Amino acid sequence: MELVTGRAGTPHITSQQDRQRNQGTFGDGAYILKTGNQLDPVVQSSNKIQIKDGALMFQGALFSVKVGTVDEVTIANGSQGMQRKDLIVARYTYDAGENVESAAWAVIQGTPAASNPVTPEYTEGDIQAGDTTVECPVFIVTLDGINITGVEMVPEIAPDVPEIMAQLEELNSNNIWGERQIIGQSIGLTVFFRRNAYMYQVEVGGSINGSSVPLGGKKLANLPEGITTPQSTHRYMSTDSRLSIQINTDGEIWLYSTSNISSTSSGINVAVTEPILS
Repeated sequence: MELVTGRAGTPHITSQQDRQRNQGTFGDGAYILKTGNQLDPVVQSSNKIQIKDGALMFQGALFSVKVGTVDEVTIANGSQGMQRKDLIVARYTYDAGENVESAAWAVIQGTPAASNPVTPEYTEGDIQAGDTTVECPVFIVTLDGINITGVEMVPEIAPDVPEIMAQLEELNSNNIWGERQIIGQSIGLTVFFRRNAYMYQVEVGGSINGSSVPLGGKKLANLPEGITTPQSTHRYMSTDSRLSIQINTDGEIWLYSTSNISSTSSGINVAVTEPILS
């Protein structure tokens, strides 16, 4: 065991330890961080691309284009009548002999094709395991003839803490149930409805006399307009197993009985919760 964030008297924190911390926060994938110009690529000519300042997090390693600067990458000239896809990668290199790590942009040139060009292969690996060369795809450059027609960013842009907090706040607000409203009253039963952003709930409560329920069932209410269910939903009453509430795919809410319950008085209290279809 070693204390990383502690005074040891001599330099002792390693890049591997720093990557461990970053992996614990960002995972071991590749993400553009929300800083600077987020490595925004700008096509300068048919074979020049400038990459604005920003930062890439990859396998816990931080790759940076210095604030206020741009990096320039050269793409090999295209060919008339041919298409091609090149890959701009962040290339990590470890010199085991000198125990030195470094990074640089590198272009992996694709194979020209008359149509549907294929993105070239790149060197995968594990920086933490000590692999000497590991490449992270950052941009796919598409050429049509001699012209660059597109530059696609491969990694996602990672949300920062304020964005995550705003998303959590929105998620929590969407989970709040709306006002409970009555959508039907029949044969001694009241049908209530409420919803949030993702779910709806139907509650049926009251007391009925068995003779008021036809053997084939009784329609109680309809779901509000715009609320649909993917399949018929059955819920049996805890007080009387012969009775059930069913919400049909057309939005009709029915009370069903499996047998003639004569004049028996039955209390009903059941809730059905289902996702709202988008």
